[in-house]
Amino acid sequence: MQKNDEPIKTLSAVIGHVSAETTLNIYSHITDTMQLQAAVKIDREIGGTDAQMGDHGGRPSNIAPEEAKKSQIG
Repeated sequence: MQKNDEPIKTLSAVIGHVSAETTLNIYSHITDTMQLQAAVKIDREIGGTDAQMGDHGGRPSNIAPEEAKKSQIG
């Protein structure tokens, strides 16, 4: 999700890219924090948990270390 709330197609046209895909390939990135925030949101909405952001080694505070290792992507 872009920070300025402009649609990707609009940004792509303003920048002069042929397609929105080009813009996304160049400018999009995912940080560890973004991944953790997404995991917490998914846990809350789909899993029905009360997951919170925590300072527990980069995982939601209600996930045990052994479970976090099993669920890591990549």
